[in-house]
Amino acid sequence: MKTKGEAHEALSLMFQHEGVPPSMVMDGSKEQILDKFRWKLVDAHCKLKQIKPYSPWQNTAEREIKELKKGSGRKMLTSGAPRRLWDDCLELEVYIQSHSADSVYCLDGKVPKTYMSRETTDISQFCKLAWYEWVIYRPRAVEYPNDALCLGRYLGLAIDVGPAMTAKILQHNGEVVYRSMYWPLTAEAKADGQVQLDILTFREGVEELLGTKLTWDALEEVGIPDTPEYLPYANKDQNEGMFPNLDEEITPETGDEYVYASIMLPRGSKMVCGAVIACKRDKDGNPIWRQSDNTIVETRLYDVEFPRGDITPLTANAIAQAMYAQCDMDRNKYLLLECFVGIQKDPTAISLDKQKAVHNGKDCMRHTTLGWFICCKWKDGSKSWEKLSDVKESHPLQIAEYAIAEGLDHEPGFNWWVPHTLKKRDAIISLNLVPGT
Repeated sequence: MKTKGEAHEALSLMFQHEGVPPSMVMDGSKEQILDKFRWKLVDAHCKLKQIKPYSPWQNTAEREIKELKKGSGRKMLTSGAPRRLWDDCLELEVYIQSHSADSVYCLDGKVPKTYMSRETTDISQFCKLAWYEWVIYRPRAVEYPNDALCLGRYLGLAIDVGPAMTAKILQHNGEVVYRSMYWPLTAEAKADGQVQLDILTFREGVEELLGTKLTWDALEEVGIPDTPEYLPYANKDQNEGMFPNLDEEITPETGDEYVYASIMLPRGSKMVCGAVIACKRDKDGNPIWRQSDNTIVETRLYDVEFPRGDITPLTANAIAQAMYAQCDMDRNKYLLLECFVGIQKDPTAISLDKQKAVHNGKDCMRHTTLGWFICCKWKDGSKSWEKLSDVKESHPLQIAEYAIAEGLDHEPGFNWWVPHTLKKRDAIISLNLVPGT
């Protein structure tokens, strides 16, 4: 739009892209309330609302226009783009703002573009490149032996030209081309000497054709203030733990003592570890339970998931019984042994040649399990390394048979007690086989 008289053309373009709103709020400028602009509003059945003269604060769009100017100004300053490209930068900032989530309540977490069009908006096209970033693209025709790729600057997307992701690219001669095949210039490519020379030549040519880059003084001349920086206020006695997390959703599972608990339950012929994942709900999503201090009238139901993925509903009383069955009076958890999966020793374990000793003039063997450890697999699926001395007291027969299977019964940690344990096992079995005993 070169003049204010072309404002009606911008209105027609907005109707084509976004549709016709029920009403439009604007100030008393003549190009908006008279002639073609007004007649187009009437033809589209769009109501015109005019604010009081000299009261721009009554139009909420004024605040967003101010933020758009600030955002485009920051991009122009940090990128070093020429002043004449301000309109392309402002257009890109408009698209970024309309495709970014805001804290406005009526948006309900959606981006403004989704709220206006009622369709899911694709934001990927605005995440690929930054304003005025170096790109390489393929020109229309390149004669041999020239390079097939050229250097350019990214000026934003061309919404009405070509397929999706088509971009406006600034050439070294100051002209703008539209390309859908382009790539960002990598850090490795920028380190190349020839590419650095091309970048320097590109900058000099663009500066000669389009003018110098935008400065902060130029922004102040047109009335765009700097983005303020506020120092965070905090009391020296405050910390993050003092404030609740208001974004956290409060559910019936919040603070429940049974949810996420692991319990051992019989499944077929063995015990299986299950996890309480959530409260049981009905078809409407409401919890099926009534909590009470009296266990007789307790009716809470929970979903318990097992390793194979099957989910079974259980009452709170059944879960509590399983939890108490796994603990002793000191609240220590019981673990049921499933099998042994490994044996190791550390440097403190004695060797066979050092096991023999002389005591009171007699040869004897040292009886010790120092330095030996057993890897135990428990019924809940966990594994842990335990001292051989502890496992030997709780599961002597199982560890003796495991040592025989691993061929370690001759080691100093086993040879003094494994034969005795196996003989005792055989004696007990033989007594049970003799009639009348």
